[in-house]
Amino acid sequence: MFQLEGDIEFKGAENDMLIYARKKLESLQFDAKKFPKSIFHNAKGIGIIHLKQNIKDKDLGYGIIFTHCKTNQKKPCGPIFINLFMGNNTEISVHELCPKSDNIFLIFKEESQIYQLLEEDKHELCLGIDYNIEGIVKDDYDAILCYQIINHQLSPIDNIDKLRGCCIKTNDGEIKSFYGNNKITTHDIYCGLIKMPENTDYIKSEQFMYKKLMVDFGEACC
Repeated sequence: MFQLEGDIEFKGAENDMLIYARKKLESLQFDAKKFPKSIFHNAKGIGIIHLKQNIKDKDLGYGIIFTHCKTNQKKPCGPIFINLFMGNNTEISVHELCPKSDNIFLIFKEESQIYQLLEEDKHELCLGIDYNIEGIVKDDYDAILCYQIINHQLSPIDNIDKLRGCCIKTNDGEIKSFYGNNKITTHDIYCGLIKMPENTDYIKSEQFMYKKLMVDFGEACC
């Protein structure tokens, strides 16, 4: 157990990610010269991953993906819980990856990236292999953009090649726990077929996403 930003305790339960994600989103600022909001133009979703201090079973961290409903680019779907694993990369360490931060901030630029994770059978994305990864600002580009948040600002990841081969997988157990439904699938969430649980942290995150970032998601929103 350790302190995050001095005001909440992060015990490792994935539902605490909603508190963590909300605080990261609400405090997020943009340096117009380094990271203009145009990087969200035509984006299909964002992800926030909290990196663990102690790696076990190649599990690097856990997080949430926020995206729009498959059938409506102006409507947010429910949160998708995920894990980040080493995959084929056996030499990575969290300190090497983000020595000044405890998070990775992802911008998914292509619908196919979200589709592969939520709709295909494996529910898995291999960074830098399934899709290229970039650690510099790009506008309309088919890579998954990978940053970290330092002092409320997006910042490049110096050793972004360390992410190559790492895998993002849906956390089906946490998804079922959060939605209170053992039969729920990511397809149900992505297509807006589920009733959202009452969760203040998610509602606040959704409001931020809709008002500040999701207005730039997808051509239909521009």
